[in-house]
Amino acid sequence: DVCSSDLFVVSAGNDARNNDVVPSFPSGFNTTLDAGYDAVITVAALTKTGQLADYSSYGPTTVDLGAPGSDILSTMPWNYYNLMSGTSMATPHVTGAIALYASRYPGSTAEQIRTALLASTVPTPSLQGITATGGRLDVLKFLNTVVPPAFSIQAAQPYLAEGQTGTTAFSFTIQRHGDTSGQASVSWGVAGSGDTPDR
Repeated sequence: DVCSSDLFVVSAGNDARNNDVVPSFPSGFNTTLDAGYDAVITVAALTKTGQLADYSSYGPTTVDLGAPGSDILSTMPWNYYNLMSGTSMATPHVTGAIALYASRYPGSTAEQIRTALLASTVPTPSLQGITATGGRLDVLKFLNTVVPPAFSIQAAQPYLAEGQTGTTAFSFTIQRHGDTSGQASVSWGVAGSGDTPDR
């Protein structure tokens, strides 16, 4: 099961195909039913010139963004380094950026982090029309993208008939999610049939 605190960063695959047409897994998993949002972030590979790598899979709705994936200096078994290429080389760039973001904004939810990441991509011609964002990872821009806090109301029931006379007590709790470093306010109203809401 996937819960609301989960975020999975996965590679698009190295089959040079459209994942919208031929699904690739785990990038093809739909987590919306369990988590309430898309908890999977799928990454395509770019060359050092910003072009989609010729081996990288893509998908206008199933692949989210691109990141450097060709000729990446990588650790290898037996204590040495080598240049490696693949969408599995691109994915750690995004994973690391998410870790930095989470450390900078520790109250952020997984969904808020995903929103900030995808909103901060840099438009990239080779990704236009073949990825969901049409852009590539920009770590600095990502770290400077703050998603406003979200609120949820917790009550036994979200409504209560107040009656025609006297007073009726109604209790509810508003919970703030995400970055809590700044001030925030919540407006609420009381309305009846044909009445104008009060605030």
